[in-house]
Amino acid sequence: MVDTHTAASSPHKLGKIDIAIVGGGLVGQALALALRDLPLRVVQFEAAPEAKALPSLDPARERYLALNARSFAVLQQLGLQFSAARLSPIRSVLITRQGEFGQISLDAAREGLDRLGTLIPASELALRLNDALVARTVERHFDHRLQAIVAHEGESELHFVHGSTGSNKADASSQIRARLVIGADGTESTVRRLAGLSEQRRDYGSNALVFNVSVAQPHQCCAFERFTDRGPLALLPLPLQRMGVVWTLPEVDARALQALGDRPLCHALHAAFGYRLGAFSAPSPRTVWPLLALHAQPDFTERCILLGNAAQTVHPLGAQGFNLGLRDVMALRTLLAAPGQDLAQDLSELPARYSAIRAQDRRQTREFSDQSLVASSSATPAARWLRQLGFAAFNSMPLAERSLIRFGLGFTR
Repeated sequence: MVDTHTAASSPHKLGKIDIAIVGGGLVGQALALALRDLPLRVVQFEAAPEAKALPSLDPARERYLALNARSFAVLQQLGLQFSAARLSPIRSVLITRQGEFGQISLDAAREGLDRLGTLIPASELALRLNDALVARTVERHFDHRLQAIVAHEGESELHFVHGSTGSNKADASSQIRARLVIGADGTESTVRRLAGLSEQRRDYGSNALVFNVSVAQPHQCCAFERFTDRGPLALLPLPLQRMGVVWTLPEVDARALQALGDRPLCHALHAAFGYRLGAFSAPSPRTVWPLLALHAQPDFTERCILLGNAAQTVHPLGAQGFNLGLRDVMALRTLLAAPGQDLAQDLSELPARYSAIRAQDRRQTREFSDQSLVASSSATPAARWLRQLGFAAFNSMPLAERSLIRFGLGFTR
């Protein structure tokens, strides 16, 4: 075991390492940063070339992440600093159902809080994570595509192909041995497949249409969740009087709206949301993402741990996915840094312990996302009546508001 970190080491001469993180996305980067100060040799591998792994800085195509209070505190704990001009607070949330009476209102000020969450551009977070990893000389290798995992006593051998692919030259290859493999490589995880871990997968049969738009009336840092018969519609407060739109729709509808011109798209958005924010204008380019739920079961082997979307992918309703992934990261960091944990010894018992620690939070978050979607989507007369009754009852129960806010802040227990 070594305590040196050299970003420039040759991938062919890595030798043995303690922890191999496969996946260079936001969760994988956060994990590499979180483990930096432990007496372990941690190396991160990313399949994409470095130029493609870095975030796009095109503001017209920017994607925003909603961080709850716990997640923002974690990023600050990791030493990240952000420009206030790039952040947008969420101070209140208003939940309504199209064509129905009643609403649920959540307000940070009523609970003595400054905000319920913070919106940050994904590119801003990726850049700050990348800067921190470079400054701390965390060992990373791009353009390394995992091909096989071979179990050995006490460790795993990982086979990678890497380098430029040409018509007359095969990719280079290398093998490394690691005491522990972390799969942080997303929903279509290669680590999960090669480790032989099964999954429960459910296609929601819908897509998320994502863009942002200008509004005529001040949004006052309020986020809106609007349920419709076709799916939930979220509007999130951004700087410069714009709102981020995440519109869940059947694929054919999402594609049709994506193809509309700016004015017809704004008209369709008004039809679903109304005019509470005045006129919509200047929508950004639109992207469409297919939505699915995934749950790895089991989510570990003796030498492998899955975290983030590789372990569980949830519906974007409630913006729980990345926040859940950060809780995965910090739970693993806490377990490895626990008093009495001898990191020089065999780590084979650690994956099962980690999985047990994360089970309740993961289950609660999956259930929250799925139950919220089911409760909001039914259009039967009975469901509409019960939903309106529930909205009215919720607003008369301060403890219910406090409980929902606490969950939204990232405190699931």
